[in-house]
Amino acid sequence: MTDPARVPDPVAIARKLPQGAAIIYRHFGADDREAIALTLREITAARGQQLLIGTDTELALAVDADGVHFPRDAALNEPRKWRAAQPEWIITMAGIKDGEYLAELSGLDGLFVSSIFDSHSPSAGEPISPEALTRLCQSLSVPIYALGGITPQTAKRLIGTGAAGLAAIDGILQEIAMSEVEVEDTDRGHRLVIRREGHDEAEVTLVKVRDGVFNANHTGVPKSLGGQGIGKKLIEALSHHAREHNYKVIPGCPFVGAMWKRHPDWAEGVAAEGS
Repeated sequence: MTDPARVPDPVAIARKLPQGAAIIYRHFGADDREAIALTLREITAARGQQLLIGTDTELALAVDADGVHFPRDAALNEPRKWRAAQPEWIITMAGIKDGEYLAELSGLDGLFVSSIFDSHSPSAGEPISPEALTRLCQSLSVPIYALGGITPQTAKRLIGTGAAGLAAIDGILQEIAMSEVEVEDTDRGHRLVIRREGHDEAEVTLVKVRDGVFNANHTGVPKSLGGQGIGKKLIEALSHHAREHNYKVIPGCPFVGAMWKRHPDWAEGVAAEGS
């Protein structure tokens, strides 16, 4: 799922998604929405992937999308209308937070239930837990997709819930951030490295201070890799790695501190006390 705040360049992300993934493009009124949607349609068509448009049926028709993802509606007014008008579409909807559904869910191809875990999304609300998700999967006659706080770590807790699949924003970004990063042990700790063929390597090094705490004391990006956002990728990957492996980081390198100030969510739960 795209999000203007957290996914400012959905086209770049789309090119890196794994095979079998689908994209729900949510433009929130962006001026360039049609151009972006057309590009996403080209990418997904070439890769055999599905493209849904969030809410905007006109745009979905204009770019020949595979379907539409609708906002929550207990009566399913728009999903039912467009199921009749476009029976070949994939039609999904966000699940309601409270109350009962006033129409059959069988016309939906998927119901997105959130938030399963703690999430950075302002609309997420309180997490319901995998146990509550299991009960919903057992009681509702529609494929359910888990959303909210989905990461490579939390996704493992969805096994056995009955969910048909999962949707993610931060979790996908985390996977992409780590996809070209290697982690290597050193005598004093470890380092994260990005190598590009025919170039030198970029690195951020971490020195162990005490159990569970490392000092990110150096970031190095050679001139041959300059201007490509490599340093930023390294710090984002560092934050994800620290969160996944449950250690804290002291931003000894000024570049790490600067990146955390620009992206405070990267430092959340990762920065050592007093940093």
